[in-house]
Amino acid sequence: MIKTCLFIIIIGYFNIYSQTDDIIKYLNSNNIFKQIDIKLIPFKYEINPLNGSRMAYGYKTDKDSKIKMEYYAPKYNENETSRGCFVLFGKKIILNKVAKNLITGLTFNMSMFNVFESAFKNRKYLLIYTYDEHLAARYYIFIFDITNKEDIKCYAFWSYYIMANMVGDFNKDGYLDVLEVRDINGQKEKFKITMKSLIDGKFVSFKPNEYYIYCTHDNKNDYYRIIKKSGFE
Repeated sequence: MIKTCLFIIIIGYFNIYSQTDDIIKYLNSNNIFKQIDIKLIPFKYEINPLNGSRMAYGYKTDKDSKIKMEYYAPKYNENETSRGCFVLFGKKIILNKVAKNLITGLTFNMSMFNVFESAFKNRKYLLIYTYDEHLAARYYIFIFDITNKEDIKCYAFWSYYIMANMVGDFNKDGYLDVLEVRDINGQKEKFKITMKSLIDGKFVSFKPNEYYIYCTHDNKNDYYRIIKKSGFE
């Protein structure tokens, strides 16, 4: 496995934690990521041609932020073709190139932009969680490998629901893992958690029945419980 430094940015709605955290708490009791106090403020605007309102599309960290970062959302006339871009350490990361698995016209809630950092197996990471303002329960996970700031790697994922620890070494094999949550056959009360591992610079999936957790929502007591799992102790 190649050594990698990742910067992970998590943008998301964290009230869901109270319902879902217990499901994976036992998987990764030691959180390897530490949250950074970062605020993104708008500094570039465009005019909405439909109503003439002023809309922000460019955001950057304030002068006191530990990490200097910019984010540019798709402009109004780019919503069908663009996923926007990040700028980290002066390097532009165009999401159309590295996040083709995400939809175009991403609409992040910039008030819920959460950034974490970690050093894992001689690599440095930046993690970002965010969620979509228009698509219900659609969350985004961005993992940046910033070990070499001249060659930053970006890995992007989407998930239904979000939990506090979506990234870590869940099976304790020395590889960085990410969890993804999907509903089951469109049933919002049931979902499946699967895992991918970063091996030789790519996140790879396990065999279909190797690592998974099936959960269902208990409406009466308002919590999620595990109904079936494989691979996780």
